[in-house]
Amino acid sequence: MLTTKPHKLRRPIAREDQLDLLQTYITSNPTTTLDHIILRGASSTGKTTTLQYHLSKLDVISTFVSCDQCLSVKVLFNRLFDGIKLDSGLELDSSYDVYASSSFQGFVKSLRDFVTEWEYEDLHYLVLDRVDQIIEDHEAVYEMFAKFQEVLNCGNFKIIWVMNEEALSLTGIKKAEVFFEKYNRDDMVSVIKGMYGKVCNFPKNFTVVTQKQKIAFWHNYTELITDLYFPYSTNIETIIRLLIRLWPKFIEPVITGGLAINEFLQIYRHNMALLSSDYALQPEHQIYNPLSKQMELRINNDIIKEVSDEQDIPLSKLSKYSRYLVISSYICSHTPAKADYLLFSKLQTYNRRNPSKMKASYDTHDHSLHEPSAYTLERWLAVTQVLYSLHYQDKFVSDIDVYRQIEDLETLKFVIKSDKGSQALSGFAKWRVNLSMNVVQAVSESLGVKLEDYLV
Repeated sequence: MLTTKPHKLRRPIAREDQLDLLQTYITSNPTTTLDHIILRGASSTGKTTTLQYHLSKLDVISTFVSCDQCLSVKVLFNRLFDGIKLDSGLELDSSYDVYASSSFQGFVKSLRDFVTEWEYEDLHYLVLDRVDQIIEDHEAVYEMFAKFQEVLNCGNFKIIWVMNEEALSLTGIKKAEVFFEKYNRDDMVSVIKGMYGKVCNFPKNFTVVTQKQKIAFWHNYTELITDLYFPYSTNIETIIRLLIRLWPKFIEPVITGGLAINEFLQIYRHNMALLSSDYALQPEHQIYNPLSKQMELRINNDIIKEVSDEQDIPLSKLSKYSRYLVISSYICSHTPAKADYLLFSKLQTYNRRNPSKMKASYDTHDHSLHEPSAYTLERWLAVTQVLYSLHYQDKFVSDIDVYRQIEDLETLKFVIKSDKGSQALSGFAKWRVNLSMNVVQAVSESLGVKLEDYLV
């Protein structure tokens, strides 16, 4: 959830038409604003950032909920209710409300009681971000919140839907819609040019050139990489990942002093072999392999570099629960959260009904080639607990220090925290697995877990 007034935001680039529409549809006057506003478009088209910027300019209260991080609709209800209380400034207690998260009716009743108790009449925007990516049936969410104002009978709450695809369940309601098209090449370059220092930067001790020279180099680099890869992908996140991946090797001749920072053409020629290879398209991650007791830098399972590690932690010394944490970490990084409900809530029935379907899905995807995705601590622990209960006959020992084991795995670099700004064990931290599939396969085999049954 975001607070009402986020930190000062930059005006979005190439989204003037959308901002004009938002200024028309989303105002500080509840009588001129529709109950439902939909922001729709492909992934990475600036929907959320543009909305955040517009709301930051208004004297209104807003509550953001990332629906793709909600394991169930009940979690969505709870986070939304907590956000409303906190963002309104009336209640600072974010304790879990069992009744508010029990059902849609319970959520509405708790919210109605809150409005009545505090005589709350301020205009309040509820932003359901990535609502079509919620783990449970998103159509059911659409149907519930489509009648939200009618059931609540309170006109100061407005719902903003942020989604990728058109929602058929919302076609019958009175709404305003803002469409976000994909960035064209020039717009994408303009957006990425403003990201210097956020996604890529020169080493702090590299002080032989001015900041102006560094920014000019970044602009040239952005133009080059975008021109090379834009014909293959118009997704700005993909282009940014390529920029990040190639950056350390591309600037190497500048850092070592072989070429001057203003000799961009020569630097480009020096990196011709790098840019013409498939290096940028293959996932790279530094992993600790407890089987070979080595640090390996891998690209597509080819060992590029091996570094000895004096602190060898053999596989046999990992506790049983730590091994389940490792397996669930890999599953969370390589399986979309949307599949959790199918894989775990109904796993046994589903496997009996469709064993070949699960196997076919696994065989058609080489998960070792996929870059691990980030996941929340909440999801990680939930998947771990399900795996533990399904495959370990003994009862769960309640005095297991789970968080200590997670910290140990992070120290060993088996998992890494992708958001370095948040506390490791907070609800806002995002994690990624840092082990190869071969290693996790060996861990799963030691516990009798078929890893392929959980990869789709």
